[in-house]
Amino acid sequence: MRILFIILLIALTPHSANAQSNILCSELEKKEIYEGNKPFRYLVEGPEGWTFRSKIDLKQDYKLSEERLNDFKRLAEKLAGKGVKLHLAMQPARGITHPTKIPYDHERVEFEAGSSLESYKESIRQLQAAGISVTDFTDFEPTEDTRFYFKRDHHWRPAGAKLSAQKLAESIRKHTPNYQSTKTYTTEVSGETVWEGSFDKFIKKKCDKDVPGEELTLYKTFESAEGEDALFGDSVSAEFVLTGTSNSAEPYAAFANFAGFLREELSADVDNVSIVGGGIESAIISYLNSEDYAVGQHKNLIWEVSSHYNFNGKKIGDVFRQVIPATQGFCEGNELFKTTYEFGDSKKPIFDGSLMENPPSISGLDRYMTLKFSDKVQQDFLVMIEYDNDTTDRFRFWRADKYPHDGIYFLSLDRQDDAKIKSIKILTDEGFVAYDVNLQICSY
Repeated sequence: MRILFIILLIALTPHSANAQSNILCSELEKKEIYEGNKPFRYLVEGPEGWTFRSKIDLKQDYKLSEERLNDFKRLAEKLAGKGVKLHLAMQPARGITHPTKIPYDHERVEFEAGSSLESYKESIRQLQAAGISVTDFTDFEPTEDTRFYFKRDHHWRPAGAKLSAQKLAESIRKHTPNYQSTKTYTTEVSGETVWEGSFDKFIKKKCDKDVPGEELTLYKTFESAEGEDALFGDSVSAEFVLTGTSNSAEPYAAFANFAGFLREELSADVDNVSIVGGGIESAIISYLNSEDYAVGQHKNLIWEVSSHYNFNGKKIGDVFRQVIPATQGFCEGNELFKTTYEFGDSKKPIFDGSLMENPPSISGLDRYMTLKFSDKVQQDFLVMIEYDNDTTDRFRFWRADKYPHDGIYFLSLDRQDDAKIKSIKILTDEGFVAYDVNLQICSY
């Protein structure tokens, strides 16, 4: 009989299991050890060598704020206006999928498995109520064959990736009534290896000790000589694009074959533009800036994200301030204002109404800004927008190291009033390479 996660967790009595393997060392209790490696803080060890990050992996509250729900809803609606369906794949954190491996009696562990699971499910219900196509990845029987994650790594294993692909495909079919299979895929074992996890590498470095790896079976998915396009000899363009984290990238970094399993489950091609080391934002920002999106290459956008992020925080809010306007693209011919700026002195405004004989009267209400540099930009920079009610909006654009730099930026102005723009400046750090930049201010 199928056992749901919630039933398992109700019966779970928080305790620390036996069979400790002493993977960690006392140095990892020190705060300074995690300088420059904050995401690892603090590692705690459970049974059988299982290791968790006490904050990120053992997240307790997943409920989304009204502001963030509105952001997800707005993103889905803006994509729908361009003929693209958003499918959200929000993977559960490690504490939810492996509650029996947590050292509950550790002083740094403040985690209640049942309430954490229910909070995750509530966030899924919130998104579904907002009209978002989103998948609940916790409705399955937890066995060794469905072990989501590695013991000492934040990536999912092939078992977790396969199960997630099955659940996601079910959800996509549910939310895409006219969906039709176009290809046939088959997955086979492609090899065996020993996996050195991200935690293993950190422990090895900080504790100066060897850490045993985990045995890992590798899989590869390939197209079968069947399906609609094979029968007729035509190439069928992929209707799906996967914008994900390193869990989705192939084959590196997780070697979990998530995209391959997804192709098999959907019986359709999936263009994978996921980025290793790019967080949840790099792949979707890069894709929405691309020519493929501009020409309507794909009808379904899958956004794979990790639920352990603080979705209600400013950093994720800043992601939505970029991706929502990016769905609309440039507004050439319909812009409220445009200019080409020969970048040099960053103290000189790119837009200054006080220097214009007839300055345009433009508010930040329901507006967005586009910036297109003459070359790829790899440095961070700050945009400062001053309004006539003496308020200033400061927004720092940054890109992950692995982001395929393109020199394209979008920013939702997000004003809740009718204040007019006085000036716009681009402020840079020392060493910023000078480029020309085209600025547009557009209406949604």
